[in-house]
This record gives sequence, structure tokens and C-alpha cells, in this order.
Amino acid sequence: MITCPARGTSRYQFVEGVHVHRVDQSRLSSGDFMEWVKQLNTAMFELAGKLVTASEPFDLVHAHDWLVGDAAERLRYQHRLPVVGTIHATEYGRNRGIHNELQRRIHEQDAKFAREATQVICCSDYMSREIKKLFKIPGEKLHVLPNGVDPANLGIPRKLVPGRRESRAEGKMVFFIGRLVPEKGVQVLLEAFARLLGEINDLKLMVGGIGPYEEHLRAKARELGLAGQVVFLGYLDEKRRNEYLKAVDVAVFPSLYEPFGIVALEAMATQVPVIVSDTGGLSEVVAHGIDGFKVPPGRPDILSYYMREVLVNPGLARDLTRQAWKKVLTIYDWQSIALGTIEVYLRAMALYSAGVPGQRAD
Repeated sequence: MITCPARGTSRYQFVEGVHVHRVDQSRLSSGDFMEWVKQLNTAMFELAGKLVTASEPFDLVHAHDWLVGDAAERLRYQHRLPVVGTIHATEYGRNRGIHNELQRRIHEQDAKFAREATQVICCSDYMSREIKKLFKIPGEKLHVLPNGVDPANLGIPRKLVPGRRESRAEGKMVFFIGRLVPEKGVQVLLEAFARLLGEINDLKLMVGGIGPYEEHLRAKARELGLAGQVVFLGYLDEKRRNEYLKAVDVAVFPSLYEPFGIVALEAMATQVPVIVSDTGGLSEVVAHGIDGFKVPPGRPDILSYYMREVLVNPGLARDLTRQAWKKVLTIYDWQSIALGTIEVYLRAMALYSAGVPGQRAD
């Protein structure tokens, strides 16, 4: 695996059978975002070239999103390798359109990445439809493989009896974690939360995450009179995230755009009732009224209704979490997803070897 540099890590690590190579931080010096991306791809391509000559030949390249698409395409041509591309989100979808020059350039890179890959993986049927529509990709080239979750990574044993949660002396807690950007919908959650203050005593909203929208959200909380009830937690590492997930009463993810929503799945794995927006991949993760609730995006009135239902009905909350737990252990099991990924790899290699038009670097 070739990836970006990360603070506090070495250039090479061997982690659970995976050789992790990080590009040299000194190669990434530009303050301009698109120039930085160009430098990253050049560094990745050169590092991969050294690894190809120093080890056994690669069978294929698996690239994640347009950010590394140029390096993947150069490896495809120079070393004659099929490319599997995973598209996690699109620039068009994130911004609900293309509104400026930078977005236009990224959108073009999204399209190039999707069209040049031998096979494409995305995380939901919603994303599959979006990619087909935006980039005119044939259906047989696209494969939907959801994200997965391992309860053990959340400190939850697989033999846990569903519904068992630690008792807490203090009042009710609502939880959100994610990037603090407009499309995550925290502004909607604040409005919904404000509607509950007069109805449920000792209620707190815990907001985990950082992002450019944080100051706006803090100001909105003050404007709604929520300064004493909303806590902005900042960045949460996995340990602290897990601690909060095990303590809160409901997790809410009110996104306006969401290709998948792994955080909702993680909450389900920790036996937390979830309420999500009925949009994107979140719609596919949650079955309304069975293992969670779904609300129309941007509707704080409906969101507050379902938050109230979960918070004041512990029996309902237990029923939701039991069903969610069953789903986590079956549909979103990593072993099944890994086997599906291998099938895509084999298909890409077969198509490339057979010389299917558009698949070879001829």
C-alpha cells in the first residue's frame, strides 16, 4: 500500500500482513492544492516504480478516488496493469453542483478517473446511480461493495448480548461525529435539538469532529440559546469516539449528502439507536422503523420528533439496536466485503488480459 505521509509514523510499516509505504513529506511542498496533488501523484508513481523492480510484479493497481488517479494511470501504462478505482464521493455530489473553477477541475478529474479505470467500486447503490449519471459509466463496469465494520475494533465483542448498555446517572445524551461542513447537516441537528429542550430534562448534545463550519455552528448554537446544552468535543480519536458511542442514548447523522455513512454503521455496532437522513448511502444502511429511523434531509421538525421517540421510549430503543446488531454481523461483515473485492480484482485482471476494448494500455 502506498499512501500519504502521516505525523508520527515511519516511511515504512508492516501492519497485519500489509506493507505500508508512505511518500516522503519533503516531496509535498506546494501551498496550492492542485499542485500538491500533482506532487503527491508523482511521488507515489516513482515510489511504486521502485517497488515493482525490487519485489514481485504487481497484478493490479487499486486506487482510491481522483486524488491518486494520475499515479494509477501512469502505472497502468508503464507497467501494463489493470486499475480498479474506488470512488467514495464526487465533487458534484458534495457541492450539489459545480460552482467554481476548482470544483470544475476536480469534477473533470473525477470523470477521468472513473472512465479510465478497468473496473470501478463504490459503496452504495446511490453512488452507483450518481456515477452512471455523471460520468456515463456502463453498469457492468460498476460494483457496489458497502463499507464494513468490525465490532471488535470498537471494543465490542461479537458475542455481546444486544441491548445491554451501561447505566448512567446523568441525563440523556445525543451524539454526532463527523466533519463539520455544511453537507453533514449539523445545523439541522441544532435546530431539532432546540425543539426538545422544554420537553426532556437534562439533555445534552455532544458534537464530535472538526472542520471549517465549526465557528458557524458555534454561533448558531448561541443564537438558539443552546450554549449550555451543546458541547463541541473537537477531534475524537478512535478510543474517545468509542467511549462516547458506548455512553450516549442516540446517534444522529442528518447529512444533506452522504455516499455511505460509516459512522452510522459504527454507532449501530455499538448498540446505539441511530437516526439518519433519508439520503444517499444512509438510506441503504438504515431500515426505517426496524433498525433505526430515517428523516427527510433538512427537516428539523421531523428529526426532533424521532429523537423524542427514541429518547423517551427505552423499549423502542432496545428493539432498534437489536435489529441493527443483526445487520452489522451479516450484511456489513468485512470478510464478505473482502471476498467481493477479490471478485472485482479477478474480473479486472481477466478483462485486461483478454484485451477488452478500453481496458488495455495499448
